[in-house]
Amino acid sequence: MITGALGRVPRAAMRLSAQPAVRRALSSSRRPGRHLDGLVVRELRHRGTPGAVADGVDVSRDVVGGVAVLSVTGEIDIASAPALRDALRTEVDEGSTPVVVDFTATELLGSPGAHLLLNAHRRLTRRQRAFAVVAPEGSSARRTLESARLLDTLSVQATREAAVGATDPGALSSAA
Repeated sequence: MITGALGRVPRAAMRLSAQPAVRRALSSSRRPGRHLDGLVVRELRHRGTPGAVADGVDVSRDVVGGVAVLSVTGEIDIASAPALRDALRTEVDEGSTPVVVDFTATELLGSPGAHLLLNAHRRLTRRQRAFAVVAPEGSSARRTLESARLLDTLSVQATREAAVGATDPGALSSAA
């Protein structure tokens, strides 16, 4: 830690602030640090995450009744969303079965995670593949999806069995 004008700052942040773009953002007179958000996002994207485990997030894949089930544990926020993004991208691009994303063991689902789910739903719909989400009643994931009014769009179910059943082609045609 380094103590300076900004208070106690980690050494890595000080190295980052030595870059010209960061210095300009910090010295902006309109809103100090207004460009910092974009720089942080770019830095997180640049680092990447090998595999599907990053920042305490684990995405595992199972096949249940011909449906690919991605089980997510941990917290999905802007720093850990790339692990979920990579798993969803792989499943959408390389898979051929319906997809269920299970957030039963997830403590937090932030807006980046909701955005990833909506994007996966759109891509799977174009490929005529079913998609459902498991978010138990009262969970953080369910509250996030409720507030974004995505429960019906993403076919959010309370249990894994209900979500797998919701991806059944017979269930989809009878609901239409």
